[in-house]
Amino acid sequence: MKEAARRGELSVVVLAGDATGNARDRVLPLLRACGVPVVRCESAEALGRAAGRGRLVVVGLRDAGFAGRVRAALPPVGTGEATKRKT
Repeated sequence: MKEAARRGELSVVVLAGDATGNARDRVLPLLRACGVPVVRCESAEALGRAAGRGRLVVVGLRDAGFAGRVRAALPPVGTGEATKRKT
């Protein structure tokens, strides 16, 4: 996902709302620097279920049409309780 972001291939990234601070710190600075929009979903379990896999913390989407529908359905990262750091 990181290389795809660097190459400008990602239309949006979905981040699990229950991602750890460490996970967020590893991906968000790169995605912001590359101008990739990031939205959040309920949880890693929900994200994995939507992708037909096990728990997933982050998923990058390349298809612009699908990414647009996902962006319309999910809130951007930086809003709500799911993005606050736990101390």
